[in-house]
Amino acid sequence: MRSGTRIIISKDLYAKTIIEAAQRHQATVLYASPMHYRLLAADSSGELMPTLTTAISTSSAIPLEIAQAFTQRFGVMVRQAYGIIEAGLPILDNASELSEPNSVGHPADGFAVEILTDANTPVTDGKIGHLAIRGPGLFDAYLMPWQTASQAMPNGWFMTGDLAYRRPDGRIVIAGREKSLIKRVRK
Repeated sequence: MRSGTRIIISKDLYAKTIIEAAQRHQATVLYASPMHYRLLAADSSGELMPTLTTAISTSSAIPLEIAQAFTQRFGVMVRQAYGIIEAGLPILDNASELSEPNSVGHPADGFAVEILTDANTPVTDGKIGHLAIRGPGLFDAYLMPWQTASQAMPNGWFMTGDLAYRRPDGRIVIAGREKSLIKRVRK
């Protein structure tokens, strides 16, 4: 936004609508879920998104066959990322090929990522632990119940609620969730 980019929100989930919006606005980045990539890869219209240079998948691991089908259809490799509302997009896989869809890659500039035990000590590579993040742009507070970021992160790390491990090459792989929880505010 600071550098003059536009965000285009599609009015529906249809591949045709997304492709038309990308063409009309000369989109260069597609940020979508695996479901969107599945629908786009299956599109048989022959229409392309010629200005698209980057495709980022988030919300869950993208199946390898869907990523490959999208790349074959549109000529742009899908990169897996880890996005979370409290931190934005702190981890992105910039590998030259998507070989492990659960890999969300390396920390983005300015972010630190750690895999911690229940006692908040780092685990060794390959061991599953709690995914923790530090970096710029983290949330200021939770609204209900009110809790500041410093109160919510007493050890300085934002605990994401996800389980992960670090590969020897430094890439972070999501291994599951600690718990499934949806917070709802009643009026």
